[in-house]
Amino acid sequence: MKHAIKAVLYLLLAVSFITIYSFLRTPGWIQGLWAVVLLALPDAGIVIALIELRHSGEANQLREERNRLAKENNDLTRKVHEIQEESNKRLAEIASNVQRPPTKAERNAVTLRKFLSRKAVVHEGTGHWGSAAEIADVLPDNIVALFVPSNYASQAWCAYVECDQIDIVERPQGAFALELTIHKRYGGAVMLGEITRWEDRKISQADATFDRGDLSYQVMFTKQASSETRTISIYASKDGANLFMMEVSTGERFVGTNKSVSIRALSQMVEFRSEGFTRGPLRTGTTPFPLFIE
Repeated sequence: MKHAIKAVLYLLLAVSFITIYSFLRTPGWIQGLWAVVLLALPDAGIVIALIELRHSGEANQLREERNRLAKENNDLTRKVHEIQEESNKRLAEIASNVQRPPTKAERNAVTLRKFLSRKAVVHEGTGHWGSAAEIADVLPDNIVALFVPSNYASQAWCAYVECDQIDIVERPQGAFALELTIHKRYGGAVMLGEITRWEDRKISQADATFDRGDLSYQVMFTKQASSETRTISIYASKDGANLFMMEVSTGERFVGTNKSVSIRALSQMVEFRSEGFTRGPLRTGTTPFPLFIE
C-alpha cells in the first residue's frame, strides 16, 4: 500500500514538473509568475508528502524493531525465571537427599515436648515405678526430666533420662498420655522435698541443711547370678531431732521424720524386689525415734 502511494505521488510530481516546464517555455511567461507559483504549490505539497511518507516508514521500522527487541527481552526474562525455578527445584531435591535423618533421641524429644506436664506410666528394669511421672521438661540436649510429686511419694523426686534411652508408646485413652520404658538413667535421682509442683523444685533444701549423725539402718539387696547390688542407708540427725536421711545406692536421697523415712524405705524395697533383687545383710543402730521397717 505504501509503495503504491509513493508511485502515485512520484507520478503526480512528474506531471507537475512537465506542466511547469511547458509553461516556462512559452513567450512572456514572466508575466505569469504568479501562475507559476500557483502551479508549483501542488508540487511542494507532493514533495512534503514524500518526505513525511519516508519519515513515517522509518518510524514504523523503528517501532517494529523496538517491539521485536521487547519481545526478545520478555522471552529471555521468562527463560531466566524458568531456569531459576528449575535450579531451585534441583537444589531442594539435593538438600532433601543429603539431609540427615533425625535420631531416636531427636524423635523422642519431639514427642515428649508435645506432652509436657502430662502424666506417664514408667517401666524400668523388670518392674515399673510405683507412681506416675510427670514429663516435666525436655532439655536442649535431648534429656527428659521425669518428676514424681510428693503427693504420689513420701518425697518428691526427679530422674533424668537421655531421650535415646527411652521407648515411648502413646496412649490414645486413659489417665496417662504415654507409657515409657527406661533403659538407663542419666545420673541418679534428685530428691526435691515435699513439693507437689515441678515449678517449686528450687524451694526444697532440707537435705542440704541436714546434719548427719550415726547410722540407724542399712540393708543390702543382691541379685542371683549377678554382681549388681542395691543398698539403703538411713542416718539419724546429729542433734537428736526426729529427722532422718535415707541414702540409696542408685543416687536417691530423702530427708524426713521416722514415719516418712520408713514409708519411703519400704517403697524402695518393693521396687528393688520387683526388679529381681533379694534382701541380704542388715545393720541397725540405736535411735530414740524407732523406724517402722521390718
